[in-house]
Amino acid sequence: MDLSIRLVSDLNDLRQFITFPWTRYQDDPYWVAPLVSERSARLSRKLNPYWRTNVSSKWIAMRGSRPVGTILAAAPTRAERGSYGTFGFFECLDDPEAAAALLQTACAWVKERGLKKICGPYNPSPTDEPGILVEGFETRPAIMTGHNPPLYQSLVESAGFTKREDLVARLATLPPNIKDAAEIMPPRLAEVAARASLRPDLVVRRLNTRAYDSEIQTAWNIYNTALAPVPGFIPIPWAEFRAMAEAFRPFLDPNLALVADVGENPAGFILLLPDLNEALQAARGGQGLLGTLRLMWRRLRLTRVSFKILVILPEYQGRGIEAVLIHQAARVIVKRGFREVDMSLTGEDNVKSSLFQERLGMNIYRRYRVYQKRL
Repeated sequence: MDLSIRLVSDLNDLRQFITFPWTRYQDDPYWVAPLVSERSARLSRKLNPYWRTNVSSKWIAMRGSRPVGTILAAAPTRAERGSYGTFGFFECLDDPEAAAALLQTACAWVKERGLKKICGPYNPSPTDEPGILVEGFETRPAIMTGHNPPLYQSLVESAGFTKREDLVARLATLPPNIKDAAEIMPPRLAEVAARASLRPDLVVRRLNTRAYDSEIQTAWNIYNTALAPVPGFIPIPWAEFRAMAEAFRPFLDPNLALVADVGENPAGFILLLPDLNEALQAARGGQGLLGTLRLMWRRLRLTRVSFKILVILPEYQGRGIEAVLIHQAARVIVKRGFREVDMSLTGEDNVKSSLFQERLGMNIYRRYRVYQKRL
């Protein structure tokens, strides 16, 4: 059957674009169906601030009347030196011709806008499910990470894409019947936390949900400042950071969002999120009344928590504040009865963070690869 690449141009096309993964992954037990409303919001120019500074086009690969793949291409509205285009929402059946055509279409669209390189996949920003899974196919992805079959790696590489960077997810399984946080912390780290917690000017507190915008702005400043030295780090604009924070606000546990203040100055924060993917997987995206009820029921019984970020301002690093935040979070993990701790995602160039995670007894269980191609 002849292949065609159709530009998404109306609501029916958009609905088909969004729901195609349900066809692609209907037999994959590890895929986590997203909420359709969340996917729609992510692609909406009105609801997603990412589109204030980026433009995009979307396509569906068709075999006759049957969709066999999807892709999105994006580019900054104001290209500066070093700017590049991106691709995302890449899904395809076992159809190399369709995959090649989709990727070629995205490359041509980016090249038409005067950009010399395309990177991805990002769905659509670099903080949205970055990369293609290349290891760990028989594991469940944690919240804010993606999933795909092994086939995708060869499909993308056959189209001339090469590795840009790898991102890894680590997992620790906690022993049963834990009574105290000290049981899951390395002794050396526990000692550092105990000493640092004696500082009279150090206070670890829960995120103040009554001043959510102010707290999130503080976190944004710390995040961009603390990670600036990491190779390849791109600061997140305020509007995008705030939108991301709003997205997980409904299931945020303030006891797992902790801020460290030194005197009157915020010095760092740690964020862990209950892994809602566990509930979404059981609910198949929460569609319909039955799916919604399953989602609500499973949300109360999650067994995994996802360690998303720990950042300390440079001037406060090396003072044991990281250890105190981890110890406080570990106490909540034990109290809540979580059995697994995921940490995702960490760039392979972030050597300091990787060594730190290894000392915590966390092992790599999923690896994602971001690709690039010169045009």
